[in-house]
Amino acid sequence: MKLFPMYQEFFAVKTALSGLSADPETAVQSPEQIKEKFFKRLYVSYSENVKPQNVHFENRSGAQVMKVDYEVRKPLIYNLDVVGKFSAEATFGGKSGN
Repeated sequence: MKLFPMYQEFFAVKTALSGLSADPETAVQSPEQIKEKFFKRLYVSYSENVKPQNVHFENRSGAQVMKVDYEVRKPLIYNLDVVGKFSAEATFGGKSGN
């Protein structure tokens, strides 16, 4: 049961990235604008573990690649924690057409 919220949040991250990738306006926006749109989408999903410092951009073949890497740690029992490491990315513009 403790793992479900972690994966639900990751699904929200993937859904937000997919939605941004499908939006043709995103290909011509700055990284700051894309990041703002991304966090607006996550806000609706009540995401609490993805922070601005977890989002990075890089250029690949003329396209912007947004990478989201974050970690979630939740107590399991007594002194044991469960740790989830999540990573997702989306490409905007460039030759891929996203």
